[in-house]
Amino acid sequence: MKTSNHTIFLLLSIVMAFTSCNSNGQVLFPASINGKYGFINETGKIVIEPKFDLIHSSRFSEDLCAIKIGDWRNGKWGFIDKNGSIVIKPLFDHVEEFSEGLACVMIENDSIKKYGFINMSGNYVINPQFDFAFSFSEGLALIGIGDEDNMKYGYIDKSGKIVIEPLFDKADIFSEGLAAVELDKQKGYIDKTGKMVITIQCDANCRFNEGRARIGIGGFLDIKWGFIDNTGKVIIPPQFEDADDFSEGLAEVRINYDDKCGYIDRDGNWVISPQFEVAYRFSEGLAAISFNKRGEEKFGFIDKTGNIVIVPEYDNVDLRFLNGLAMVGLGHSGYYIDRKGNTINIHY
Repeated sequence: MKTSNHTIFLLLSIVMAFTSCNSNGQVLFPASINGKYGFINETGKIVIEPKFDLIHSSRFSEDLCAIKIGDWRNGKWGFIDKNGSIVIKPLFDHVEEFSEGLACVMIENDSIKKYGFINMSGNYVINPQFDFAFSFSEGLALIGIGDEDNMKYGYIDKSGKIVIEPLFDKADIFSEGLAAVELDKQKGYIDKTGKMVITIQCDANCRFNEGRARIGIGGFLDIKWGFIDNTGKVIIPPQFEDADDFSEGLAEVRINYDDKCGYIDRDGNWVISPQFEVAYRFSEGLAAISFNKRGEEKFGFIDKTGNIVIVPEYDNVDLRFLNGLAMVGLGHSGYYIDRKGNTINIHY
């Protein structure tokens, strides 16, 4: 292995870059060399050799990371530990990351897909039997029964027992004790017994974050977004044509699509006035923004007062900082920067 330092092309994609720590306590970040994926530490040293064809969600979850061996169509998913060793063989056609000790996996035979759950030894705890499933959240997992056009959604516990019957036309994972659902065109939120505890007249409803959930009024082209609290009370009336979930106490919103966007607090007060063409959620006190219109963006980062802390100069950015670093792209090159905008070089 060479001892010189180089900046190499890193994993830059629509997924966020998440991080973890290995057995030595090092923070790990995804990296790609010549189309193969591995992990580096915060100093840029390669810790897990880039040898995998793909990594799921770009992160470790509960000490394991899903990796793919083979091409995108015919490859199989398995899991590695933080030393880079394959601990669950690549046998699955699709996987989600581990959550609450279990990972959702899918196998496909003759175009028939079935979902189940494995433990951290790779053994089935819940055999593949559902037409859809997603990771466990707050002790329950969302599952679907039926074909795509007629699927009904419910929830199972970690033994695989159905605890909320598949009755819903639409459903989301549990968040902050509630799950967004739709039944016979009635939207609302259920508790973990399946009881509809919030019913609301709206056209779209999203999961709770930081005590607020987005709700939308109107059709796809003219929807207006607002926010409710966990009692169903409308805290911020629907008025925004664009809105994101709350993160670190702030949410990105814009009144009209032709307007600039800014940030409001949980009561709907402007904290950072509308001035950006593009803006994303805060993480570790910073948010990616651009003053240029879509397609011509140059990205930088602001703090929670709206001050620019990293000058907008990048063509692409990861949507957030994690463990003090964020991925950015400039031209055909990609690399990590720290919270001051300093480049992290790769050592190999």
